[in-house]
Amino acid sequence: MVDGKNETITTPRLSFRFLNVSPGVERELQRIIFSLEREARERANRVR
Repeated sequence: MVDGKNETITTPRLSFRFLNVSPGVERELQRIIFSLEREARERANRVR
């Protein structure tokens, strides 16, 4: 991502693999993770 000053912003990310979870549980985990990522981006944008 590039900010308003044309500087590149990097965001560290983690990857996880959950073994033996049902498709429904996997979808719920993805929904929660995406929600947490969105909240973190919003907080980071407010700080600038």
